[in-house]
Amino acid sequence: MTDSSRHCRKIGVVLTGGGAKGAYQVGCLKALRQAGYTNVAAISGTSVGAMNGMLLAAGKLDKAEEAWNALRARDIVGFEPRKVFLFPLWILAAIVSEFSLAKVLKISDSLLVPIRRLLAGMIVPTQAEEQPSWTWIALALVGTLALLDDWSRRVFLGWIFTTNEPLATRLNALLSEDDVEAVQQSSIPVYATLSHHQPPAGWVPHYVRLDKLPRERVVDTLLQSAGFPGVFPTPKFWGRHAVDGGWTDNIPAAPLLFGPESRVDLLFVIKVDKTVARPARWKRLVTAAFGKLWGEASARPASNPEDLIEWSRARWDAHSAHDPTQSPSVADTADGPVQNPDTQAASSPLPRAFPRIVTVVPLHPLGSILTGTFWFSRAKAKRLIELGEQDMNAVLARADSAVAPS
Repeated sequence: MTDSSRHCRKIGVVLTGGGAKGAYQVGCLKALRQAGYTNVAAISGTSVGAMNGMLLAAGKLDKAEEAWNALRARDIVGFEPRKVFLFPLWILAAIVSEFSLAKVLKISDSLLVPIRRLLAGMIVPTQAEEQPSWTWIALALVGTLALLDDWSRRVFLGWIFTTNEPLATRLNALLSEDDVEAVQQSSIPVYATLSHHQPPAGWVPHYVRLDKLPRERVVDTLLQSAGFPGVFPTPKFWGRHAVDGGWTDNIPAAPLLFGPESRVDLLFVIKVDKTVARPARWKRLVTAAFGKLWGEASARPASNPEDLIEWSRARWDAHSAHDPTQSPSVADTADGPVQNPDTQAASSPLPRAFPRIVTVVPLHPLGSILTGTFWFSRAKAKRLIELGEQDMNAVLARADSAVAPS
């Protein structure tokens, strides 16, 4: 493919979450730019992927590389030792809130809500003088449980002995008012993914347009997209409780496939986790535990584009159902098959309505949740950036002829 044709193709970029593994994405984006794929028409990211995506949209990819190469753990997370004594209360809040044990028991709300409803159902509206004494006790218990329900949610999402203030400071230093204004004027949709709990639907993804927000809201949204209970506090976001976007969609292709303003010819999905045919037993146990804990919210689509499209359709429909400002899913058109450039994809055809999808995954594992996601170091970031460049160049070399314009 010629350099001019690469410049003309409208590309979309999907960046998954993965903490410190996000340095790998910077290397992939560098290789993409060097190969001539510079006409970025839409970006979607989760957690660290949303941060990298915003820097890409602002034209600060070089600054992003500098920041990653200078990054240390203390630049991301701070500690408040005095709050260690609150840890038992945090564990208690985790047990009764709708974010943990209630999910295992298939309860859409917290464990306290069914008890409140049972007590409320026992109270028969009568004249005040006819109320038995136990009715007043039940009313007091209902009110107390309502307060405890709100308390447990706020504690689980906010009370932990870590703070995201260092990360907020870093983002404010990287994204100036001029940068955010440049993104707003570029008309490039830039999405960040949040996860909201919406009874009775459960966990629902919410895709936020960063290019439509002022600078303060952009930074707040990026922090919320990386909000991880027990690691980063996740207080209310615009009056609603939100956690890491990865709970509901860590491969946020949905707004680029079904969003009303996202039209791309070629979609690059850049992952930071290597898909292993048969992972180790402990990894299978962890996956099963998360599946039990979070249900369908923790599921992940397979590597082939067809599964990604179906997964994204379900995620976008769930998002649209709780956001009336969004349009429904784009209807499929079956004008015939197109050839898929991803060498690992299945051979079944894709509708022409969707862009061609190229999935980039690390050729080598980037580490576990401890050695990969939560371990920040300068040497590691430099190595991951180099690996990202190598892997993206290898993918482009294999897919170059397939993505050539017809």
